[in-house]
Amino acid sequence: MDYELLPCQEKLMGDDSPFAGIYGGRGCGKTFMLSCLGRDALIKGKNVMIWGQTLTALENVLFANIKQRFSEIGLFDELAINTRPQPKITFRGHTLYGFTYENLDACRGYSEISLALYDEIATAPTELMAVAAPCLRGEGIVPHSRFASTPRPGSYWDNLFRSPEMVAHVYTGTMYENDHVSDEQRSEMERAITDERLRRVELYGEILDLGNDSQVIRLAEFPTQAGEFADERVFVGIDCAGLGVDKSVICVRKGNRILGIHSQSELDGYECKRKVREMLGNEKPSGIFIDMAYGQSYYDQLKYEYQNVNLVQFACAPEKPERFANKRAEMYFDTADAIRDGLLVEDAEIKREMCCTHFFVNRRNRIQLQEKDEIKAILGHSPDKSDALVLTYADGYNREYGVTVQAKTNATLEEKRRKGRSWMG
Repeated sequence: MDYELLPCQEKLMGDDSPFAGIYGGRGCGKTFMLSCLGRDALIKGKNVMIWGQTLTALENVLFANIKQRFSEIGLFDELAINTRPQPKITFRGHTLYGFTYENLDACRGYSEISLALYDEIATAPTELMAVAAPCLRGEGIVPHSRFASTPRPGSYWDNLFRSPEMVAHVYTGTMYENDHVSDEQRSEMERAITDERLRRVELYGEILDLGNDSQVIRLAEFPTQAGEFADERVFVGIDCAGLGVDKSVICVRKGNRILGIHSQSELDGYECKRKVREMLGNEKPSGIFIDMAYGQSYYDQLKYEYQNVNLVQFACAPEKPERFANKRAEMYFDTADAIRDGLLVEDAEIKREMCCTHFFVNRRNRIQLQEKDEIKAILGHSPDKSDALVLTYADGYNREYGVTVQAKTNATLEEKRRKGRSWMG
C-alpha cells in the first residue's frame, strides 16, 4: 500500500467477502477507495468493471481518479486509455471496463472479470446485479464486488442494505474522519445543506428509516397557531384538473394564513375567474400561479383582470437546481419550511396530502418527489389541495427570515418573461 487509509477504507480493504462497500457521507474517501481497488486489481493481473452514474461521471471522476493513482506510482505511461465507444483502461494486457447506470445492457456478453466496482450504487437501477453479475465468471475467477455510495432515502438500495437478510458488509464513514477535507470545505458543505435530514444523509452517511424521514413533512410539525410573519402579501394557487374525478382547487393565502380553499369539478375559465374574485374580496394578489397542465383557459381569463398571473409547469427547472430535481419538489419543500415556521394549515385533507408525499435523492443528487400516481394510490385521489397550496409558494420562500422573500415587482417578473425565463422552464 502506498496510501494512508481512513477507518472505513481500512475495514473494506481487509474484507475478503464477495460483496462489501462503503456507505458514507460526502468526503469520506469513497471514490478514492474505488480507484485504489481498481488500480491494484489491474496490477495483480485481473480484469475489472467499474460503474458510474453517467458517462461524464465515469470519465471525469472515476477514470480520472484511477489515472491519478497510476501516476502516483510512476506507471501512468503504461496505460492505454479509450473513451469511445467502450470506455476502458488497459494495463499490461488486463483491462478495466467502464459502464454506466444509464445503459446497463452495454455490459452484456462480457466475462473473465474478477472485480466489479459500483460508484454511488444507491442511484443504480434495481436490476443492476442481475445484469452485471454474469460478467464475473471465468476459469479460476473468484468474483468480488465493491461499492461506494452516499445513502439515498427511499431508494431500493437503502432498503436492501437495511434488510437483515442482506449479506453485504457495509462500512460507514464521514468527511469528519478525513484529514484531506479542509475546514473550509467542511464549512462550505455544512452551509450548503441546511435540511437536518439531508445533513444526516449527505454528511454522516446515515441510512434513514423510511417511515417518517422520507416524508416532506410530518403531522407533528404542523403548528396549532399561526406564527409571527411580517409578510402580509396575498398569493393565489390554482391546481387544474382535466376530465375525470379529480377536482380543480383554488387556494388563497395571505402571509401565514390560508384565507380560503375552493374545490370544484369541471371548473371552466370563466367560473374560475368569478370564484377567484369572490375569494379575494378586497385583497389585491401579489401573484397568481396556475398549474400549466390544464390551466390555459384559467390563465386567459385571469390575465386581463389581474397583474402577475403565471403558468407554472411542475416539471420545469427550479430556482435552486443544485438542490432540487424540478419545480414541484422545490415548491413542496418551500411550503414545508413555511409550515414549520408558522404557516397555519387547518384543512385536514391538506395535512394528509402533504404527509403522504415522500421524497428521495435521485442519481444526480437532487431532491425529487415520488410520482403523483404513487401518492394517488395511497390517498385514493390526486393531491389537488396540497398542489394548490404549494403553488402559492411558486415565487419562493426564504426560511432565513421566517417570511416569504421580498415581493418581486411586476416589472421584474415581466422582464423575466421577456427574457424567456418563465415559470414554464
